[in-house]
Amino acid sequence: MGSWDKAILKSIGWGLFLITAYYFYEVGFPNHSASDYAALFIFFIGSYLVLSFGGWLLIGMPIHWYLCKTSKTGFIYYPLLALTLSIILLLLTSFEAAIVLGGAAIFQASIFRHYVFKT
Repeated sequence: MGSWDKAILKSIGWGLFLITAYYFYEVGFPNHSASDYAALFIFFIGSYLVLSFGGWLLIGMPIHWYLCKTSKTGFIYYPLLALTLSIILLLLTSFEAAIVLGGAAIFQASIFRHYVFKT
């Protein structure tokens, strides 16, 4: 199964960097009332971390275990499964939510796959 624990932390960390950039793009930088801005930023980052760790725990790790058991650990399987999640999000929610959350899932799955089997 590779070094999955470090790979998860790295994938969430790189995703956190990109999601922070998206946050600054959407909300902008504070020009007044920095406390409201900080609270919103902490809520946004906290939500991302909870969704990421929960997603890895409930979806990502069982799928990773299954792929390792069936010897289908090729690079294409991980982002392809995250793309499936993006399509489900698109059907159930808005386009923007599917792009942001699905894009983060695809990015995390790709980074995870890169680091988990790195020797």
